[in-house]
Amino acid sequence: MPHLHHCLSVFPFLILLFHLPTWPVHGQVTNGGHQDLPFLLSFKSSNPNNATALETWVGPNPCSGSWLGVRCSRGRVAGVFLDDAALVGSVAPLLALTQIRVLAVRNNTLSGPLPPLNNSTSPRLRHLLLSHNNRTNLTGSLNLSLPSLVTLRAEHNSFSGGLQDLRVPMVRRFNVSRNKLVGEISSSLSRFPSSSFGGNLDLCGKPLPRCVHAYNNAVQDTTPNATTSVAQSPSTAETNTRFGKLGMAALVATGIGNTVLITVSLAISVATFIYIRRKLRSPKEDAPKSSAALVGFEEDDKIRNGEDKCQKSGALVCFEGGEELRLESLLKASAEVLGKGVSGSTYKAVLEDGIVAAVKRLSALQFPGRSKAFDRHMRLVGRLRHRHVVSLRGYCNSNGERLLVYDYLPNGSLQSLLQINGGGGRTRSLDWGTRKSILFGAAQGLN
Repeated sequence: MPHLHHCLSVFPFLILLFHLPTWPVHGQVTNGGHQDLPFLLSFKSSNPNNATALETWVGPNPCSGSWLGVRCSRGRVAGVFLDDAALVGSVAPLLALTQIRVLAVRNNTLSGPLPPLNNSTSPRLRHLLLSHNNRTNLTGSLNLSLPSLVTLRAEHNSFSGGLQDLRVPMVRRFNVSRNKLVGEISSSLSRFPSSSFGGNLDLCGKPLPRCVHAYNNAVQDTTPNATTSVAQSPSTAETNTRFGKLGMAALVATGIGNTVLITVSLAISVATFIYIRRKLRSPKEDAPKSSAALVGFEEDDKIRNGEDKCQKSGALVCFEGGEELRLESLLKASAEVLGKGVSGSTYKAVLEDGIVAAVKRLSALQFPGRSKAFDRHMRLVGRLRHRHVVSLRGYCNSNGERLLVYDYLPNGSLQSLLQINGGGGRTRSLDWGTRKSILFGAAQGLN
């Protein structure tokens, strides 16, 4: 009996040990797998050729640290950074991640519509970067109701429909230009500049030209009434004909008057410009060349403002896609050395909000002094946008320090890819077809 009593007292501990393997690991990985794993694998399956960036997406736990481009917080996927990763297929599986905060998939060839997004589907989403997927095109409407969204970059795609379903009251960085959007811009979005909506030929309303609903309604109302009146009375038809002729004459007169007015305005503008230019060139004024260059050249004015800002406060001069960058955030970011060369060192910087950038610090020996030619060259490079050229998002030229901020490319350097073993621990080398494709792509970028 004592022996039996001892066995019964040990039995509950045996049951506890039996069930331990089924308990959650790190709070998220259970015997059913990681909660975010099915969505990530679904997105990977839409890339049958397995883009290089997704080759590391193996194993049961995407938060293990080995999944390239995946950032986690408290055991859940909080960010996916796959800019310039040659991705195809639908972005919908990534938007099904319920705890995601940042999704950056710019400069790929993703396609298909976006699913409707709201607080129940994406309660933590703050940065959505989808721009320049313009080869096979992201399509459909922008049905987003996200009160916490801060950044929406969706330019250079094929989104269609109106903006009435786009409710993002807290957004600060916004661009939907170069799409196929139609209709009137809502008052909540009218605070953004016209460049945020350009290239959508059927959009109207502030800051774009106003809509003409009243004229269209009048034309639609007049057409059936005119048909009815013609059917009722021949005399009414004659009256309408006379009014039609008078209306045509009025239109012609209005057109001639507008032409004369425009011609006179242009003449006055040209005369004023010539007068101001001569005054500025007069020796009595003795103005410096830099002041004369400011007149009539708005672009130089913006450029010099950017240079002064960099000199006085050390801020970055930012280009398209780099508006969210701040020098303070870059200096506080965690940095990883990617490589060193004759021109300087390159670092991988992870900012506080999860955005990843490549920062190149130029050597003071190779680029001495503060040259205006350097600033001019950087502005030209910053305007370049090509699928085979890495986009420059910003730069700073201050106190002998020169920093260039680029998009971070997760596939590594071309040198490592061309090595026999593939570089970076890879066991296979690139085939000649892929090498030829890279060669032609580089040639197109240089051209």
